[in-house]
Amino acid sequence: LLASGFYALPRQQFEGYGFAVCRGLLEPDFLAEVRTAFDQMWTAHSGQGRVFHQQLLTHPVFVRLIEHPAILNRHRNFFCDQVQLLFFEMKPLPTR
Repeated sequence: LLASGFYALPRQQFEGYGFAVCRGLLEPDFLAEVRTAFDQMWTAHSGQGRVFHQQLLTHPVFVRLIEHPAILNRHRNFFCDQVQLLFFEMKPLPTR
């Protein structure tokens, strides 16, 4: 674990690709809530082929997600207190 709160591989992913996969970051029960909320939002707003952050932020689970301490702490380690949600959209993963 690095001082930034990331393990070396996610840190390299972030620096190389602009995102990082951090497995186990969210508690399983909370992750299940996020998945259920996403399904609800997708049903309500998927006519555009995606769900935009303005729509997601009307659901309290997504507000809790972006304010989650484990996520905010990692953001702050990279960006100090200049954390701002500029753009956020979610799409379902393709099924195999």
